[in-house]
Amino acid sequence: MLTIEDAPFVVQLVRNNKTICSGSIIAPDLVLTCAHCTLKSVDFIAYGTTRLYSARAAAAKTNTFKVMKIRKIIAHPQYQRVDSSKWSNDIAILRLRRPILPDRVAQAIALPTSRFETIECGSKVTVYGFGKVADRHEAAKDWRKREAKKSLQVMETAIQDSCWTDSRAKFIATQRENRTVCAGMSEVGYFDGF
Repeated sequence: MLTIEDAPFVVQLVRNNKTICSGSIIAPDLVLTCAHCTLKSVDFIAYGTTRLYSARAAAAKTNTFKVMKIRKIIAHPQYQRVDSSKWSNDIAILRLRRPILPDRVAQAIALPTSRFETIECGSKVTVYGFGKVADRHEAAKDWRKREAKKSLQVMETAIQDSCWTDSRAKFIATQRENRTVCAGMSEVGYFDGF
């Protein structure tokens, strides 16, 4: 069973007391996320648990959520929506009001160094996040009807050429002594539920 200690860098972006997206702690006062998640603002982040945030869950006596308000949202200046499921420069930084104190349930993920490498098609990757998991080929209306899982999701997958309309799209990462490293796509890609 997945515990928050397995992915202490994952946070939930919350708006109107509902989780809308996931993000990664990249520094004590910074969270990396997708720009499309920040278009209608974000009220705060929730972290320190694998449970999906809701006002009801946060009010429960067994609440283990930690929350942090956001000082500023900085979306990539060239972010744009290409079509209904595709974005360009879909990246944003959330500057938090106060730093998150690192502990066993909240830690920054390593970032690629200046010497990063391209992960080729067929390479295995692990994806963490809160939300819906859907096959890219599933109809958009069917995907939107899916109910989000009530906890942090993890998916082991491989990079495949057929995932992208632009065959040049690659994932970027670096190997750091077998540590988990934050990675992303270098070019336009699809949003598949996380």
